[in-house]
Amino acid sequence: ITINPDGLHNPVVQLSVGEEIGMDRFSATAGSGKYQRAHNIVSDGFAAAYFFHYTIRAIIETLFEVQVLPFRHIK
Repeated sequence: ITINPDGLHNPVVQLSVGEEIGMDRFSATAGSGKYQRAHNIVSDGFAAAYFFHYTIRAIIETLFEVQVLPFRHIK
């Protein structure tokens, strides 16, 4: 199974990189164009990585019912 959530055109990721999207009157064609959305993701790699991590974690915990624990160093 391959799970690869694409954050490039996801409105949640675009909001996290600072794009202003009217979520009350959301339309898939509204907002910035595809080149601007790609530029937003490239300019804020942390937001894209966080979206990927959050989505994968939610899928693992919800779909597979596996609790994801924070990384801990062994002393």
